[in-house]
Amino acid sequence: MTLDAMEFIRRFLQHILPKLFYEDNILGFLNCNSSVSIEKIRQLISFIHDVLRELLSKIPEYKKKGVNCTCCGKALSFIAFLKPPLR
Repeated sequence: MTLDAMEFIRRFLQHILPKLFYEDNILGFLNCNSSVSIEKIRQLISFIHDVLRELLSKIPEYKKKGVNCTCCGKALSFIAFLKPPLR
């Protein structure tokens, strides 16, 4: 592919990160020197997902009671909070 100089520089500069930014693969499990394999990380995530599903299934669902109108008895719905006027 042949590019003019300005197009080449534009494309090249798209690969340079701004100051104070860094690539994610420098740190953590994406580092090539990481002692933890991605397969092990997948197993741990799957295990945690299963444990959380078990824990959340044991929590009873909370049902909030609605507020009813004192006159007609129908359910009231929230529209907005109104600020009191300034004195």
